[in-house]
Amino acid sequence: MKTKGILIFLVLGLLVASSVGCSKKEANNPGQGQDGAKTGSITLVGSDSMQTVVGMLGEKFEEINPGAKIEVQGGGSGASFEPLRSGIAQLGLVSRPLKDEEKDVTTIEIAKDGIAVVVSKNNPVSDLTKEQIAKIYAGEITNWKELGGADKKINVIAREAGSGTTGAFEDIIMKKSDKEIAASVQRINQSEGIRATVAKSEEAIGFFSLYLADESVKALKVEGVEATEDNVKSGTYPVSRPFNYTYKTEPSGLTKDFVEFTLSAEGQAVVKEEGLIPVK
Repeated sequence: MKTKGILIFLVLGLLVASSVGCSKKEANNPGQGQDGAKTGSITLVGSDSMQTVVGMLGEKFEEINPGAKIEVQGGGSGASFEPLRSGIAQLGLVSRPLKDEEKDVTTIEIAKDGIAVVVSKNNPVSDLTKEQIAKIYAGEITNWKELGGADKKINVIAREAGSGTTGAFEDIIMKKSDKEIAASVQRINQSEGIRATVAKSEEAIGFFSLYLADESVKALKVEGVEATEDNVKSGTYPVSRPFNYTYKTEPSGLTKDFVEFTLSAEGQAVVKEEGLIPVK
């Protein structure tokens, strides 16, 4: 009887160990639960500007699939490639075109980010080049008469330094001209605040996400191209950039499911809610 009891105990132990092993395997190998919900976890690493929208996409995906975990980490677009190549991350987040040395990965565009450069409706200036905008923000052009406008000092306004919109503006406008935003530039923490200030001031210039541009201000043409959603989608409006997922290995399992969700009608609705331009 004692020997039989020991055998029963050993069998039960093996069953428990087998069960634990299966549970670990399911956690590490994303798949599908018995009820059809997605399970497992994936990690996305890269662009700080993409963190908010991808975080919101992850939260929505997790609501639909309680057994799934979407972890989103920042660090910048350039920080995404090593984790991707080593397999630590399943998807990279890159908010710019790839450089030549980065083209060993594949991109999937999930959204476009357009930035409107705005002035007062009463300002006669309607078109600037990227170089002129960079010089305004660097403090090298200080009067509207230098740009064909009135003889008035330019009141230059930007979002706070940590803003994703400011980071995008610096990448697209300032860094291309090897310039920095001057310390004298007025900082306002909310895009709506910039819009209200520019609307009241004929001397002001500011920038914010394209979807916030309304009839209270004038969105400037840049390089002769109007700031419209269609021009951002076509890639002709120059103050815009792609938001990309990148991958080294063809997405499968939960990774594929999350990419498909991002590009679905529901996922693209989240993109639009976050002020970005959907690609689907």
